[in-house]
Amino acid sequence: MDTEPPAGNLIILKGNGGNSGRFAHTIYQEDLEELILRRNEAREACKQLREKEKFVSAALRGGARIEPGVHEAEFVPVSREGYSVSAGVHFRLAVR
Repeated sequence: MDTEPPAGNLIILKGNGGNSGRFAHTIYQEDLEELILRRNEAREACKQLREKEKFVSAALRGGARIEPGVHEAEFVPVSREGYSVSAGVHFRLAVR
């Protein structure tokens, strides 16, 4: 029997106490394939989100105006009260 982990996507499930090693059913390959697919889709969605946030942030910093409508975007200051060192003022992009 091969004990080497599969190359590529490795799925590690962590139990939260108790006897997490026993299950009353079988985890099918289709379930694992779907989990891997959804993780890959989530990674791609996060990448696209970061790119869009960078685009909007750069445009706002460059003086772009926002089309009138329901949504707005602005930079809002981030509270640094919980930190012992607060070097400068920090902002985050807020889109509503």
